[in-house]
Amino acid sequence: MFKFPTIPKNWENFLVCIIFQLCLPLLPLGMEKLLTGDLQASSLTITTAIYAITIGGSSQSLLELTFGIVVGMFFAAIFGFVISGNEPVELPTRLVSSIFILAIALFHLPERYNRHVVDREQFFQFKLEEEKKKE
Repeated sequence: MFKFPTIPKNWENFLVCIIFQLCLPLLPLGMEKLLTGDLQASSLTITTAIYAITIGGSSQSLLELTFGIVVGMFFAAIFGFVISGNEPVELPTRLVSSIFILAIALFHLPERYNRHVVDREQFFQFKLEEEKKKE
């Protein structure tokens, strides 16, 4: 009988990681753009701050963690300026925030590829009951 091929577990873990770690945290920005037709500078700056720190914190690279903390602190400060109405005029806040979100995701992808595809590390560390039975 014909059996559809499945995605290898290492690739499945990599793709699930991309969805949960890199894409899902940005869903509020997508919803704001969809519902209002615009993205507020305050939404972008606070998302960039949190995104940088959380992605850096999930990395096994000390450099990526340090970069995430520094970028997160920078955008947290920019967020404060934006909500107080004192946004730095010289800084294109929306563009810079978007560039940093993209850069953080792109710098994190190779590590996740190595961890999940090459080293075959599971994304979710818990095991399902059926997986325990197979061992």
